Amino acid sequence: MERGVIYSQFILSLTFFALGFAQTPPSPAKPEPVKPEPPKISIPEKRLESSLERQRNSVLRQVESVKKINPEAFPITKLPGEEPQVPVPPLPSAEMPKQMSCTPLPRGGIEPVITLAASRAGVSSDLVRAVILQESAFNPCAISPKGALGLMQLMPETARQFGVSNPFDPSQNIGAGANLLRQLLDRYEGDLTLALSAYNAGPTTVDRAGKMPAIPETVNYVRRIMGSLGMQ
Repeated sequence: MERGVIYSQFILSLTFFALGFAQTPPSPAKPEPVKPEPPKISIPEKRLESSLERQRNSVLRQVESVKKINPEAFPITKLPGEEPQVPVPPLPSAEMPKQMSCTPLPRGGIEPVITLAASRAGVSSDLVRAVILQESAFNPCAISPKGALGLMQLMPETARQFGVSNPFDPSQNIGAGANLLRQLLDRYEGDLTLALSAYNAGPTTVDRAGKMPAIPETVNYVRRIMGSLGMQ
């Protein structure tokens, strides 16, 4: 009797254990890690990248343009968004009133240009050379605080008057400067003092004064050039 009771209790315990195991919920599976999506480039970033690319292409075109004037005149600077790699000067422009780094031209290389320009304008090559020395010290990229440009420091309106497309081109600049000297000499009937005064201060100022104006800069300008010509 006792054995039957024990056996029945054993069978009942096994039954409850089995039922409990069957009802135990399975362990949840571990979720797979979510792979991060690649970063999306926003529209403003795309526009910025496109703008930088256009700037790089523009700068490279400027380099080639300036090299035609003086291949060794400019320092290495930085491309937009890149490390320094190639010579990249600013494009010479009358709208850029700041001094550019530029190597003065050798006298021997510029002499044929001076001689030709002076001959065509009918003025002394010594006069043209003296004006260049005083105006820019033979720096083809010189820009004055007032906006005068190049070797003979042409004002933008003067450059346009004489058809100069690039005031930093030595041939165009010297040609226009020599023609301006001829024009002023004719205006003042060969009076070099008045012509040089007008080159520095403008014809209106000279006409108003009726002589070399009492402007210290103009007085020193004329004296230096006349002295270099041995005419003082």
